[in-house]
Amino acid sequence: MKIKLSLLLFLVSNACLAEFPLLSENFESGMSPSFKEHVQIDTSRAKIEEIDMGKGKSKALVLDYSDLTEGFPYMLRVPKGNGFLPVGKNSYKISFDYKILSLSNPDLARHVFQGAIQRFNNSRRISDQLVGFNGKAGKTGRFEAYTAPSSLAGNDAFFYFSPIQSGAKIAIDNFKIERGIDFPAWMFEEKILFGMAFYPYASGFFLQNPQLKKLSKEEFFPFIDKFGQFKHKEWPNKVHSVEELKNKTKEEEAYNKKYANIPNRDKYMGFANPKYRFGATGRFRTQKVNGKWFLITPEGNLFWSIAVCTVGLYSATPITKREHYFEDISDKRFISHSNNTRHLFKFPHETFGFEYRNLEWKYGANWRDFYGKIVGNRLRVWGVNTLGSWSRDFILRDAKVPYTAYLDSIITKRIKSKHKLESHWQDVPDYFAADFKENLNKVVKKDKELIASPYCIGVFIDNELPWQSKELELARGVVQSEKDQPAKIKFMELLKAKYGEISNLNKAWKANYADWNDFLKTDTFIPSTKSGIDDLLKIEELYYRQYFKTCMEAVKSVSHDLLYLGCRFAWSNGLLRRVANEYVDVVSYNWYNDDASGLANPEGSVDKPIIISEYHFGNQDRGVFGGGMRPCNTMRDRIAANNRYVKTALENPNVVGVQWFRYSDQITSGRDGDGENASVGMVDVCDTPVYDFVESIRKLSEGMYDYRLNANVK
Repeated sequence: MKIKLSLLLFLVSNACLAEFPLLSENFESGMSPSFKEHVQIDTSRAKIEEIDMGKGKSKALVLDYSDLTEGFPYMLRVPKGNGFLPVGKNSYKISFDYKILSLSNPDLARHVFQGAIQRFNNSRRISDQLVGFNGKAGKTGRFEAYTAPSSLAGNDAFFYFSPIQSGAKIAIDNFKIERGIDFPAWMFEEKILFGMAFYPYASGFFLQNPQLKKLSKEEFFPFIDKFGQFKHKEWPNKVHSVEELKNKTKEEEAYNKKYANIPNRDKYMGFANPKYRFGATGRFRTQKVNGKWFLITPEGNLFWSIAVCTVGLYSATPITKREHYFEDISDKRFISHSNNTRHLFKFPHETFGFEYRNLEWKYGANWRDFYGKIVGNRLRVWGVNTLGSWSRDFILRDAKVPYTAYLDSIITKRIKSKHKLESHWQDVPDYFAADFKENLNKVVKKDKELIASPYCIGVFIDNELPWQSKELELARGVVQSEKDQPAKIKFMELLKAKYGEISNLNKAWKANYADWNDFLKTDTFIPSTKSGIDDLLKIEELYYRQYFKTCMEAVKSVSHDLLYLGCRFAWSNGLLRRVANEYVDVVSYNWYNDDASGLANPEGSVDKPIIISEYHFGNQDRGVFGGGMRPCNTMRDRIAANNRYVKTALENPNVVGVQWFRYSDQITSGRDGDGENASVGMVDVCDTPVYDFVESIRKLSEGMYDYRLNANVK
């Protein structure tokens, strides 16, 4: 079939620049001249092949990044070269069919194809919306994304995709660029909206709320009501008065009466079935049953964890230079000063705690005295059997629900190196610092009472540490660090014990050190010989062992049978995960993905159960702009996505539980620090349960043991 290509040029109002052309490309006759002109790809990695995309064979564009282990090269970029960004209020819709052909690193299947929608204002990038897809080899689907418009013409990409460390080979077909949504032009004025991760023109939100097109700037502000809700939208259970907020407690009591506690559950909400009775030890533990990992309750019953994080933890929203956003921030008791200047707010500022005011209006000033019991009743009705990380102590003590404790290690020394290391949220810690173990033991001792409770399933230490995604990178960073770096000194001791004289090291590494002190001072050399690489791997392994052994011993100092749940991996490499599995009782991954089917122990590692320590899906059809890490358009879509995810976790023999992030929706105007504002809560900003979502969780919880134990589930 001959290629069909549409190419239309539009003139920008009041400008002498052309908008980006519209394209339709199915690759049946190769890549057309217009596609080549306007879409950037690496032609050395691209070829046209006949592929079964799920609807029969057809010609498709195959992009081969099988060898990718680091970096973020453009797999696909729009526009190419000197193409114009769209100017004014118009957006674009970019879509294509895709098939994941292969992954050379399936351990990183959650990082297959990631991209960004960028918008620029006066040469300043003010929006970078991450989008993408992932999954196992063989997965097919259709990707769609909307760009945000720009107020400035230029040569920057407004859409790009990049594969990330998974070694992905991907086919795409039926590629289209179409006119998208027309946004109100005032929304893109300089500094009119700032301090949020997602804005009202986030494509998923704007699609669900076309009435926003009609609002002028004067009508839009203030857009946050006195409860912290978005003013220009109605949704189920939205609050309109303090009296209505107080009455929500009676509505919830009536709702809860419709549901008895889930039958066949023990004191710890474990599966009380005489066919599956195991030894009662008084603590949570792990055991394999019929080839599948489970937790076992202190009473000896099967337990598969459905958790929710951050219960009782609320984030204020910045108000400085944004006072006009809010209808009522007059109560000074809820205003606090913040010096959190790392992310969106680069200056000290004031914040307002809407959620705290709502809870006081709803329950009274002493709400903390009994809110833990309210939470406990809720979770039993919802079928949520675990309080996850960052849940507040007063909740953990009073809810009488199992929980996973979370602790942060104290880092006093970072690795300073000429070799660039992936830092993510923080610079790379030096776990050979003399006070690391001492400080960690102090942290554990401080929370000993909570950790020692039989309701405590186990302990996480740290979250999303800046582990390197490629082996050897950490060791190279150590070699090129400063002379007083504790990790480098430890490395020198290791090499001294192996080689004795510096001349022996020089021979093995093809180096030219004058003496061992010169080794410490030199920060410009990295060995490339086989012996050198073997030594680098050894110090890297020792670094990992130093961290995990210290953490394991600190946890076990409270109780030898207390479960150590790892460090909640977001980035990792094979050597790191193999070492971790030797020390943890349960390995933890923050796994924001379409499903949990690809989550497994690394090849050659000790077999350990896995807990998913963070995941979520967010809807954008109610009052919060963002859908979080895995955005969905509607609540119905969110429920369907979560059902699929939990079922694949139940099917995965390694996984012993999932932890939903988070308990409450993030406020529409963005939390302090990073501006996160996602609709991902089990309750909203007014502490009203998201009833349709929690009902879906209860159904999962009611049937999860039958589903996991079913002989047909592999």
